[in-house]
Amino acid sequence: MIPTNIKRPRNVDWKRAAAILYGDWGTSKAYVIGLAFAVAGYSSFWLIATMCVLTALVGLNYMVICRLYPDGGGVYASVRHRSEVISIVGAFLLIADYLVTAAISALSAFQYLGVPHPEKFAAMSILIIGLL
Repeated sequence: MIPTNIKRPRNVDWKRAAAILYGDWGTSKAYVIGLAFAVAGYSSFWLIATMCVLTALVGLNYMVICRLYPDGGGVYASVRHRSEVISIVGAFLLIADYLVTAAISALSAFQYLGVPHPEKFAAMSILIIGLL
């Protein structure tokens, strides 16, 4: 059983939280809009509008979770009272989301820069940042 009476200090101010939030869902929105515009051109309005609405809903969900669990924990804290297994799976999926977002961000950045073999540059940049 995990002790629930332990309080950890809240060391993320609103500026850092906004940066984390944008890094998670803001960049993904940019990729989808860029791809939609590249494929459909000016007829992609409804796809772009839908992505904006979905992004706003994700932002609202972030605010609700942060308000309900001010000591942190997010997905883990919100379901751990129901099932430890579900909370661990949720935390694992969140970590997987961050890893995939980092990989896609790095690859897209090097593709936009027109670097030859962007996948190699992306892997090296992630490795270097990981070592730092």
